[in-house]
Amino acid sequence: MTIAAQPLVLKVVDAHGLVRTESTVKGVVAVEVSINSQSPTPRVTISNIDGFHTEKEPSSVNSDKYLFESVSPGTWKILGSNFTVTSVKIVTK
Repeated sequence: MTIAAQPLVLKVVDAHGLVRTESTVKGVVAVEVSINSQSPTPRVTISNIDGFHTEKEPSSVNSDKYLFESVSPGTWKILGSNFTVTSVKIVTK
């Protein structure tokens, strides 16, 4: 007998604790964070506040879009300074 993977919640919050996106997912996904910054190269990372996973660096940066791959369910916080988060998308494959 095969048991299907149960959906879990993935939530991404900004530095102020504002929920930027929340969704039910069935495994790891990618998260795209778009920002507005006056700094030419701001450092943007995400950290799992549940304490189960390490901080993640973006796998790619395209102008003002930062892509984080292999993001597991849980609550993740966007970290960095000198930027404003404009949108967050969960990207399923």
